[in-house]
This record gives sequence, C-alpha cells and structure tokens, in this order.
Amino acid sequence: MVLGKNDKEYEVGKDFHPGYYDVMSISSKTVNFAGDNLKENEELKGIFNCHNNKIGVRGEGQVKLTSAKFEKLKRKDDYYTISESGYYVVESEMPEGKYEFALEKSPESLYIFIDIRNKKLEPIDSIQWDNKKNACSISFNLKKGD
Repeated sequence: MVLGKNDKEYEVGKDFHPGYYDVMSISSKTVNFAGDNLKENEELKGIFNCHNNKIGVRGEGQVKLTSAKFEKLKRKDDYYTISESGYYVVESEMPEGKYEFALEKSPESLYIFIDIRNKKLEPIDSIQWDNKKNACSISFNLKKGD
C-alpha cells in the first residue's frame, strides 16, 4: 500500500488495517511518516499501528507499507548490526540473551533512542543518546517476545 504525496492524515482501521508494517520511502522527495523524516529508500522496520490511530504523512514524497517481515538479523562474528530504525522482536529476529548495545564513534552527531518493551508493548527499560559522537554502550537482558 502506498501513502502520501501531499500532506495527509490516515486513520488506522479505516484507511488501512492495524498491525505491524515495514515502511519504506519510495520517492526522491523527503517524506515525514508519523514524525520520522525518511529519505529515498530509507526504511522503518516493524512499526506497530493501532486501531483508530491517526498517522500523518507529510511532504511531497510517498511511503510504501508492507506487512512486517521480522527476518533474522544478520550476524557477523559476535555482532548484529541494526541499521534501520524500527521495532525488532527477540526470537523472531535474534535469540534471547544478554546484549550490549554499542554506538560506535561517528564523525557526525547521532540521536539514538532504544526502548525495550515486552510482548504486551509495556516498557521495560530505555536509553537515549543525544548529540553523541563518541563510542558508548549499555547492556540489556532480552527475553523471547521483547
């Protein structure tokens, strides 16, 4: 399903079904989907849209919504790399266990927010790195369904 091209608000349950979606920008114009600015081919993974929520799509671009795939993350050595914003599910995409979330040194400032929730979407823990260029890390124990 394609949404956007000129500012519009969509109602979940009326304009499209509730559920988890992968969202991809499909035009060369920047588009804002529910507050996130996306450039061409940029994605959001596993975004949950509840019944009756209103989702704004702003700008001249468009986004394509597809049912979330929740595919296994690629592992290299002992690392999983998350390069796309979104929601990831333990056991569907990575095994449960203790994980160290590490932000590598970057030449530009990065704004990172990690929000750990259980399968009922209740908050467990979170961390926010604002205007961060230097490496830092934090550990979380993740269980099936988180």
